[in-house]
Amino acid sequence: MIWEVISMFCMMVLQRFFDISALQPSTTYHFRVYEYNGTGATTSYLTASFGSGNQATLSAPVTPTSAINFTNVSGSTVRINWTNGSGTGRLLLMHQGAAVDSDPPNLSFYNGNSIFGSGTEIGTGNFVIYRSTANNITVTNLLPATTYHIAAYEYNGSVGPMYRVPGVTASITTAAALLLR
Repeated sequence: MIWEVISMFCMMVLQRFFDISALQPSTTYHFRVYEYNGTGATTSYLTASFGSGNQATLSAPVTPTSAINFTNVSGSTVRINWTNGSGTGRLLLMHQGAAVDSDPPNLSFYNGNSIFGSGTEIGTGNFVIYRSTANNITVTNLLPATTYHIAAYEYNGSVGPMYRVPGVTASITTAAALLLR
């Protein structure tokens, strides 16, 4: 039992992990790891055998979101439905009264909220209403008889996603308020 703990500790000490930043999207990087002994001018590298590998960075999805449609439209809510594209998830922006005029920058994470105006704002007036993997959302906090514009973006990745731009767009006008007499 003691030998297993010592052996496990030695293996953990020998493992080295590190992050590499400023890599380009959609690029395959190749790596080699060499053992060495010594320091400075006396360093000797073992080049006869080495560890190697490769890894591709994320790329944007190929197939966009499609077939955006609206159901259950009232003066203050709307259900937005769509067909998913080829991404691991999708992000929806909504803008009141004008088309969405900013795309989400790659490698940035955004929080969505189905209460219009409460999600992350990208640019001016473009609010993230959805960021997940499903194919519909009900949005609340809308004004009656008002046009809202949607842009749907497929993405790959979770912490630093790559977005397919431009987004697929659609618009809807909410129902007029009922006047009771």
